[in-house]
Amino acid sequence: MWNKNYILLLQGGAVSYLGDVLYTAAIGYWILQKTGSTAVMGIMSSISMFMVLFVMPFSGSVADKSDRKKLIVAMDALRGMVMLATGLLACGDRLSVPAVLAITAVMALCNVFFDPAASTAFMDVIPPRQFIRGQSLKSSVYNMAAITGQGISGLVITAIGVPFTIVANGVSFLASAFTELFITLPPCSVQQGRHAPLADMKQGITAVMTTPALKVIVISCIAINTLSSGSGRMMMAFCLQQGLTVEQYGVVMSLGSAAAVISGVMLAAVNLKPHTKHRIMSAGFISACLFSCMMCVFTGFAAVSVLYFVSVLANCLANAILTAAMMQAMPKDRRGTILGIVSAASTGAQAVSTLLYGFIGELLPLSVIYGACNLLALIPMAIQCTNRAVYQLITDNRNK
Repeated sequence: MWNKNYILLLQGGAVSYLGDVLYTAAIGYWILQKTGSTAVMGIMSSISMFMVLFVMPFSGSVADKSDRKKLIVAMDALRGMVMLATGLLACGDRLSVPAVLAITAVMALCNVFFDPAASTAFMDVIPPRQFIRGQSLKSSVYNMAAITGQGISGLVITAIGVPFTIVANGVSFLASAFTELFITLPPCSVQQGRHAPLADMKQGITAVMTTPALKVIVISCIAINTLSSGSGRMMMAFCLQQGLTVEQYGVVMSLGSAAAVISGVMLAAVNLKPHTKHRIMSAGFISACLFSCMMCVFTGFAAVSVLYFVSVLANCLANAILTAAMMQAMPKDRRGTILGIVSAASTGAQAVSTLLYGFIGELLPLSVIYGACNLLALIPMAIQCTNRAVYQLITDNRNK
């Protein structure tokens, strides 16, 4: 698994995650200093979600038919140059809010082209029987990069200021682009390259709907995201309603991030047997829902911390196994397109869920909504875990 291409892709993605966190923190601080407007921050935060929702299906198609190495290098190089230009504008005090929103849109656009290209490239450089371990290690490294960025962002901004934080981010992107020049990947599918993006998207949807396991997984994931993902956006309000302080909320969220890293390390450390994968996936999804429901009953910092940690750990273990199997089941020449469609559908479900929690939260305590929605989410989870096609997909240990 530890080949040159895997390591170079790993560091490129880690730099991308770290850069996103540092840029978001730096530019968010700049906006508050210049405008004091949370509305502008909200608009900036929503840009990436809308990019995923509307552009990702097409960017996945581009990743399928393009030279992925060139696409990965180009996106990192473009982000590096944009960050350098932004930092220089900030140094000269010539940065404006409209410019920041435009720059954020460009960065988000680069992300939605980089992600499917990098994700499908990983599938070609990880040995099939090591796929879960490779993907889990990738997730752990990415989570660690995000956690590190969150932890040092305040110190970096205080030490060198917003302009030089952005400049340093640009330099890191350019350095990553240079190292990615040495990646070796197989060529794209010639047949897929003849189709237009809209035709590719249609074929991707058809491929999902005509593959029994993928159909069940995607529909179930949309239902689960609609029912439960909004709770993550409302976690601060939920914790405060459960009697926690803002500082304690921060500790709870850190424990959740730690659980995500630990789950990746656990899966990367062992090579699971096929039937064990399905058992862990099923137990993980069900446990995650049940422990989330228990958070609505037990109040206090200690109880919420432990229950949230276990819930995130179980959910990450189950998701890692399911995602790895799902990606291996995708037709090789349409992986990017299907990943784009799945990402867009999931983002749409998350947006609906966030609105659902927000509006109903005006009428009912979040603990009631959180508990009821997680109980309802057990239904699509149970369908997914007991489906025969999904079981065969998870336990299939053949080379893909």
